[in-house]
Amino acid sequence: HDGYSEKQNFNIIGAYASTTLGFKKYLYLNLQGRNDTYSSLQKDTRSLFYPSASLSFVPTDAFAGLKKNDYVNFLKLRLGYGSSAGFPDPYKTKIGLNTRTKVFLQNDGTVINTISQSNELGNPNLKPELVKELEFGLEGKFFHNRLGIDLSLYNKTLTDLIIDRDLDPATGYDVTADNIAEVSNKGFELGVNLSVIRTKTNGLTWDISGQFTKNRNIVESLGLGDLAALPIAGFTNLGNFAVPGRPYGVIYGSSILRDGNGNYVVGADGNYIENTELKEIGDPNADWRSTVINEIS
Repeated sequence: HDGYSEKQNFNIIGAYASTTLGFKKYLYLNLQGRNDTYSSLQKDTRSLFYPSASLSFVPTDAFAGLKKNDYVNFLKLRLGYGSSAGFPDPYKTKIGLNTRTKVFLQNDGTVINTISQSNELGNPNLKPELVKELEFGLEGKFFHNRLGIDLSLYNKTLTDLIIDRDLDPATGYDVTADNIAEVSNKGFELGVNLSVIRTKTNGLTWDISGQFTKNRNIVESLGLGDLAALPIAGFTNLGNFAVPGRPYGVIYGSSILRDGNGNYVVGADGNYIENTELKEIGDPNADWRSTVINEIS
């Protein structure tokens, strides 16, 4: 039987600094900065600095009218900017060699081992991905802490997304890793906690917690000129693609041929006729996600 083994080595060195400033226990400023250096990128591109900052304001501690309030027990507003780095798998910048042992066994017992050039072209200009996010949040507890709300609105952009890009086999290689895409995510997350029953006599409680999230994911650019679609997974006639202006990973594939009125076309053998021209046939990204949990004790 065929055997396969792989060993990878890489190293990340990070320098990190953080500070928090508070004013009268109701206004807080947090500043952070980090620089990472990744061993498996070239010297000119292996280091990336990414900062973050957030500002929080607690009105229930700032205004006397909200302190010890029966209806608004806690309220916090926050505004933040964050960034982070993404690094490729090791050895994406070099052209490697594939070695195989015992590929052939000759009649005289001679064992033939082989060594060949990798089908992946190394990209010495490869650099880290950068994620930037702007977020606004609100946290609150109301009505003797019976109702809790945590709301986040965000706008996240990923630049220099690393994708294995197909190459013309005439180059001698099949694929290369490249920074070619920009993807945006906009959405919100809402968490709610509600105490429906909280009795003092027999200890009966009923709590409901739930979360609702909605995210809009769009490929802003491929950075490849006039290329309309880039395959990222799957097969030649069915797979996931990155398409400018559409969600990341939309499903492209063949479909049933239709006539001018939109009706399916049936062949002489009674089967539908296939339209081999690839078209968008699905979106793997959920419109929204939700969770509801009931706890009774």
